[in-house]
Amino acid sequence: MTSRIETGIDDGHEHDDHAPVEGAAIAKKVAMLRPEADAFVERNQFEIPEGQIESRCVDGRYEAAAARKAPLSVPGADAGYVLVAFAALRELGIHDASEQDVWSAVVRAAGGPSNFRFHTDTHANHDHKGAGRGCGHLALAANQEKGGFEKYGVSDREMEFLFRQLDELADWHPRNQVVLDGDHLERAVLVVESETHGVVPMEHAGSPGGRPNQVFVFQKTLHENRMGELCSILMSIPAVSRATTPERLAAAMDEVFNKQLSATLGELAPGDPVHQISIVRGKVAGVSDFVGTYEDADDTDEAFL
Repeated sequence: MTSRIETGIDDGHEHDDHAPVEGAAIAKKVAMLRPEADAFVERNQFEIPEGQIESRCVDGRYEAAAARKAPLSVPGADAGYVLVAFAALRELGIHDASEQDVWSAVVRAAGGPSNFRFHTDTHANHDHKGAGRGCGHLALAANQEKGGFEKYGVSDREMEFLFRQLDELADWHPRNQVVLDGDHLERAVLVVESETHGVVPMEHAGSPGGRPNQVFVFQKTLHENRMGELCSILMSIPAVSRATTPERLAAAMDEVFNKQLSATLGELAPGDPVHQISIVRGKVAGVSDFVGTYEDADDTDEAFL
């Protein structure tokens, strides 16, 4: 029998299928279509700083200063890669690698404990839920009532381990955890391909109704680079190298990541348009026509990625 991990999701009330999972409301909004997405990227792109690349979540509530420090925007930030590693090893039938070995591999890929990034929000903090509990990606993975294990491939035990590690890390390195504020107002999903630029996900002027203008941002290029680094580090674990090859591990990691990404954005961005964006030498080389929505995508639909 599975247990419900305390994540700040269960408030004792009934919710519809697309209710927010981390306490922040998803307000009624106007979809951001291509011309506006193009202009948004032009205004909010930034050059990736030199040195160790830091991560942030795809969440659209990051202020500009925090976003510019962390151009690698992926579900759950560095904590999300722990979910990828756990699920990929399970997919390959590898059960001998310890949770601590997996955690250490992801921390190493992030550049060490002081560089490991994750977030919560003021809603979860108000309820004293603990580190990382305000992240919708982690909350969904831990929520068995919404099919967490089936959709994310991570067990209750692994989620409990992860939250304990985040609690400890937040005590030792408080700045590793960003506390986001406000409700979800994201109007689109931007899939960014660029070796040199990221996109700030929120601006405070020019949005309908005078509210913050937000988008979900997935920085695909930096993500692919990080996945390659993490795959190499995971292969250094004896239990992993004995059981698989780098090619098989990389394929499994891609498969489970795509599944987890689609599950989270399908829940948090229902009906939001998806735009694929390429930034070359500071110029927006292409913002795709409307691609679809994550609500429409199934677990194997790579057209959205």
